Amino acid sequence: MLAKVSAIVLIAATCIATPTPNKAVPYSWAVHNFNGTCSAATCWAWGFSISSPIGPSDQPAFKAIDCSLDSRINEHQACRDVDINVPGSVAVQIDGASQFGGLLSVQYTFQQGPIRYTYYGNYSVVRCGDGVQPDYLQPAEFSIVPHAVSAVGL
Repeated sequence: MLAKVSAIVLIAATCIATPTPNKAVPYSWAVHNFNGTCSAATCWAWGFSISSPIGPSDQPAFKAIDCSLDSRINEHQACRDVDINVPGSVAVQIDGASQFGGLLSVQYTFQQGPIRYTYYGNYSVVRCGDGVQPDYLQPAEFSIVPHAVSAVGL
């Protein structure tokens, strides 16, 4: 009888100790009012704002109001009017911009103490329409979940 009770207690303890999946919301950035200037052949001038609250690993909150870029420039371009409470920046680029859209690439860099962090994320944007106004980009509001981070000691 004692062996049966011990077995039941052991099974119950095992069920209690089973790990549960992490249901935490992933760290993400919110993109607002995404738009582009397009011709029938391509889109080249893009604009939007991007922001994030404090991240789950204490990444500082930020808000970049004016992210305007020219996809004909093949490098990340700094967003202007960035509100962040530590030294940092937000830079963006559109790769492969065409009449169909492109890949929006975002780099969020900030310094905490003696370490500079850079988070990287991207999102594919799609142009809808036939080249005759009004064309639009879809979606205009979306989230980007960073896929990589680097840290450099200063």
